[in-house]
Amino acid sequence: MSKLFKLKKWLTLEETTTHISNLLDEPISRSDLYKLALDGYLKLSVMFVNGAKAKRVGLVKTEDVEYKQVVPNIPDFPNGKGFHVPQNAEKPISKDYWIQKVEPKLICIGGVWDLAMIGAEVAEITNKYHQEISSHTVTIPCSTGHYLQKGDEIYQLQVRQEVVAESDEDNAPTVPYEHNDNEALSLQKMRLRLEQGPRRLPQYMVASQLADYDYILVIRTSEISRFIQSLKETSQDDKAISTNEKNSLLVLIAALCKEANVDWSQRGISTSLVAMTDLIGASLTDDTVRKILKQVPPAIESRSK
Repeated sequence: MSKLFKLKKWLTLEETTTHISNLLDEPISRSDLYKLALDGYLKLSVMFVNGAKAKRVGLVKTEDVEYKQVVPNIPDFPNGKGFHVPQNAEKPISKDYWIQKVEPKLICIGGVWDLAMIGAEVAEITNKYHQEISSHTVTIPCSTGHYLQKGDEIYQLQVRQEVVAESDEDNAPTVPYEHNDNEALSLQKMRLRLEQGPRRLPQYMVASQLADYDYILVIRTSEISRFIQSLKETSQDDKAISTNEKNSLLVLIAALCKEANVDWSQRGISTSLVAMTDLIGASLTDDTVRKILKQVPPAIESRSK
């Protein structure tokens, strides 16, 4: 492992592909990182170069959403009918999560934040993945929102937008007039509105994309180390069983066959055993069963010594 790697808090995606490729001694691409993130094996993070704005949110799992039945006050509305309205949640953001509450306080965030992968950020990473492997694009659900995570807290990314204010004659700008004439005053106000255009007020709303801010996709070095360790553990779990373990399993198979009055050495018995595997929904081929049965006698002999 590089000595500099231990000093860094995060790597860019390009640096990550190089680092992991060197450790695994096999190539890994940017599209592989996206796919690993989408499948839940690797957590992507985002670094906001010039900061960003966000609001803290509370979430509820879909299975935990509670509903109440509301019957509208409409004449001739069918008895016993109504609408199921959620009580402890505001709106769904995916099939798995609902927003429980968005806190009104707007905060400034900076540095590295993990992508929560529960909202529109999933579609955005999916889109990046498809752009790497093909020319296809994925529609990003803007109204869903992008969600960031720091520890156990979840934040919804916000972006500043200008909203056109409602037309209100009393709010129109005024200037000195030579004549105190109501009609002239109205005409002057109308002229000023047309010249200046509608009033626009700044307001923060749900960000439609990560690119609403200057950002870089990164991966924390701690996450890279965790991922590499998980591969090593998986590799150890997938190692072939030892000879002793294999012989023990074969002896057990022989004992179970005897208890069930099945002669595993009988010619053509593999067909019946294949049918038995079909019954439990884990079918084996006839050739596989024959290969296993051929190993039973040597296994019994090794245990009989």
